This record gives sequence, structure tokens and C-alpha cells, in this order.
Amino acid sequence: MKRMKKLVALMLALAMAASLAACGSSSDSGTTAAETTAAETTADGTESAETGSEETGTDETASEETGEVTTGGIYRTAENVVPMSFFTVTASSTNADLFITPAVEPLLRIYKDGTYDYLLAESMTRDDENLTLTVKLREGIYFTDGSELNAEVLAWTIDTALEAGRSASLGSPTGYEIVDDYTVTIQFETYSLEWETLIGKMYMHSKQAYEENGEEWCQINMVGTGPYILEEYVQDTKLTFVRNDDYWQGTPYLDGMEIYCITDTTTSTSSFLNKEVDFLMSTNANQIETLTEAGYEDTSKGYPADVSLGLCYPVSTIEDDPFYDVAVRQAVFLYGIDWEGVGNASQGAIAYRTNQIGISGSYHYDEDLEYTEYDPDKAMEMLAEAGYPDGFETTIYTTSSMTNDATAIQACLQEIGITAEVEVVTTLNDIRESGTIPGILLGLTPGYLDIASTMKRVYSRESSSGKIINYSDEYEETLAAAMSASTLDEKKELLQKCSRLLSYDEALMFASWAVDTNYFVQDYVQGLNRQDVAYGYSCEKIWLSNQ
Repeated sequence: MKRMKKLVALMLALAMAASLAACGSSSDSGTTAAETTAAETTADGTESAETGSEETGTDETASEETGEVTTGGIYRTAENVVPMSFFTVTASSTNADLFITPAVEPLLRIYKDGTYDYLLAESMTRDDENLTLTVKLREGIYFTDGSELNAEVLAWTIDTALEAGRSASLGSPTGYEIVDDYTVTIQFETYSLEWETLIGKMYMHSKQAYEENGEEWCQINMVGTGPYILEEYVQDTKLTFVRNDDYWQGTPYLDGMEIYCITDTTTSTSSFLNKEVDFLMSTNANQIETLTEAGYEDTSKGYPADVSLGLCYPVSTIEDDPFYDVAVRQAVFLYGIDWEGVGNASQGAIAYRTNQIGISGSYHYDEDLEYTEYDPDKAMEMLAEAGYPDGFETTIYTTSSMTNDATAIQACLQEIGITAEVEVVTTLNDIRESGTIPGILLGLTPGYLDIASTMKRVYSRESSSGKIINYSDEYEETLAAAMSASTLDEKKELLQKCSRLLSYDEALMFASWAVDTNYFVQDYVQGLNRQDVAYGYSCEKIWLSNQ
């Protein structure tokens, strides 16, 4: 019901926006980001006829009361994690999107519904027959260190990413040609519907800053083309940005932005209620309840990407371990775990069950895959048939944030004769890289609309998880076919087969629970589109009506 209400609200909002756009706008704020236009483009590369400031400019409809946009002020956000690295070019896994967007921009602004706008890229032209994508950059855009964004920078970005082992993240390009000062043609090995978005979500960092300061410096500093400039970073605590008066889309509205790293939900709740921060996201039941009771509303739109999922996956590559046997995995994880109970123990009443690594609406979600019911008697019967009538011993590895999950799973395992020790570790990386340590691992993953490239990068033999998860030939072949599918319908069908193989047929990976991400925004914040944008939300659009 919650998702249906969000969908209706979204449709009404779109209808209102269309009506307002037809009537025009009375906003007149001089040369600002509001004057920039860009074509909205679908995921298959087809441009729509809709262009205008409602796509890339400031939210002009929000100025109804005052008649004009209010400039000045500092916009403050609270993030519940600390940065891993700001340098997205080489980082295979990073939460940098949360922190670098004020200063560093991607080639495309990609939305959670699968569409995108051109941002630093002026155009992208695919040649399906020759397996190429030609990227033309906008001319006259400069990094805040004075260097120009050009084809050489884009080529350097591709080279550096490939050298760091990030080929799958870019669609596995095999080479490129610099056509002119602002145009690069990228060659791919196989066809993909994702070329535009895989290349388009690359953030453009200054090549000059990298060469002058080195990669370690870039991991805690940033030089981009964005509307704001990083002035100070207090490690793991706070980022302070000041306005970039030379921003290529025009002068931004705010004086600056501040991003606070607040991992304690009590502190972030208090900061938001006291209006010390203007925006926060949450999947914490107590925090959501407190803010809702205080009169704040969740402004998320119910996109498949707006969900957090608990992950549970046994090490299935060790031949003399019980979990090497698919019959054992099916017994334990399809029937022997009370997943609803695990979700409640971990996340409380806001958790709900999903039988795949995703939710309805995701391309890979198989609506026809039936839910299995918790049945410990059936689990024990299946274990006996597999040769384990008396159960066995194992270990659950988890970080401190998921100890409630581990304890709940441990209790379920005890009910079916499996003795599990819980071991809390700082990171699961060593276990994943080793491939020789038996047990069960617990983790987290965000939701995805299109998970294909993530499956290739994270859930396949060529990823680090390939050392601990026994991906079958059928799964690998199906994933490869999905990556090179010629139509979206074909791709969806193949991705859904991958989901069935992962979470049912081969019983390799399971969602412990799902929790919707809630977005809370102070009512004076205008022009924010973070709820809609997957990569590169529009910091240049934001303004504060209380100034």
C-alpha cells in the first residue's frame, strides 16, 4: 500500500509539473543554473522531445510565494556513513556519491527510473554494428584548478580505471580513439544496452590535480567541475564546500554546502529536529518513527533503488564443507531460516521479506518466484537426505552492525541441528579474498533498478565473491547473455533467471530482509532532486526559502 501511495503521489507531481511548465515561470534570477537546458534521454539512448529548465535548472515552481528564488545560505546534509574514498576513478567500491557531488560531476545525470540527462557530455552516439560509443564533451568547461575538461581527461579516466581493474564497471571496453579535442570513441567487446549509463556515471576528476598530487591525495581531496568547491575536509566528520562563482552552468544559489558524517542515529535525529541539518536519509526504525511523529514526511518515491537489503550467503566453494552441496543450502536457507523473524530482530517493524536480492519493479525481480515457508521439520528431513541427519557445525561471520541478524540466524540453525558460532569481524574482505574459510557471511546491499553490471562486477566468477560463491556455468552464461541482450525485455527475462538461480535453484545468496529508505527534508529546502537521481543530483538547483 505504501508503494502504491508513493506511485500515485509521483504521478500527481508529474502532472502538476507539466501544467506549470506549460504556463511558464515568473522566476528571473539572472544568469544562473536555471537557464541551462538538456534533453531527457531514456536508457536505450532515445532522446525525448522534452527540454528546458525543468530538466537541469532550478525548481522554478518553488518560487510561487516570493516570486523569485532566494540566494545565499548554507545547505547541510547528514550522512550515516564516513567516506571510503573520494577518488571514484580507481575505487572498485565506494560511497563517494554521497560526498563528492557538490564538487565533482558525472558525464550524465542518471535518474532512478532509468532515464538520464546529458551533463558534462553533450552527446553520446552508439554504433551497435561496430560496438562503439562516441562521447562528445561540452566545450568550455573547466575544473576548479583551471585545467580544461577535454578528450584527454576522459581518455585518462578510462585508462586509469582499467588499470585499477574496473573494466566491468565500464562495460568492458577494449580501447578508444580520441577523435578531436572534445570527442572520444570507445570500443567494446560485446553489445550492451548499458553503454551510455556505464560510461555516463563516471565522475570527472581533474587529471592535473591527480598528476600534481598523486592518488592518495585524491582519495581525501577533490577537484571537479561542480557548483561548489571543497574548502575543508575534517576526516570522517565534516566536509565544507564554498560556492564556485565560475561554475559553467551559472552562479549557484547557495553560499555553500556542508556534509556531516553522523553515524549515530540519536545524534542525527536531534540535529535534524533542531534544524541543524536540512536533509537526511534513514532506514532506522526508531529514527523514522521519531521524525514521523514530529510531523515530517518521507519524501522518497518508492524506486527500486531506494531500498536497503540484508545479505546472507554461505561459502559454497569448499568441496568438503556441507554448504558445497546445493541440497544442504536449499534445506537451510529456503526452509530452515525464519527470514521474517530475522528481519524483525534486525530492523524492527519496518523490515519486510523479499525472496530475491531486490524488490518488485527491479529488472531482475522474478514476480513468479514463489516464497518458501519457514519449515524446520522439512529442513531437517532434507538435511538427513543429504547425509547430515545430526546436523553439523559452522561459523557465522558478521560485522558489528549485523549482530542481531547473526544471533537470529544462529537460533534458527540450532533448531535444525546446526551449531553455529558467531564471529564478529571488522571486515569480510579477508574471508572473501581467501576463499578457504568455511561458514556463512552477512552483509548489506542497496537496491537496483538494473543490476546487470553489478552482477557482473560483484556477483560473478570474475569478482572477489567468485572465490567463495560457486556460480554455475548456467548462471554465468545467463548473466553474459543479459549483459549483451538486444532489447530491454530480453534483458529483464535473463536477469530474472539469474535471480532464480541465485536465490532458489542453486541457493547461493539470500536477502535477509528489505527496508525502504526514507528521505526527510526541511520544508524550506527547494530545488532538491536527490530523491529522483541515482548519479549526480543537482546541487546547483538547491536554494533555501528561509534566507
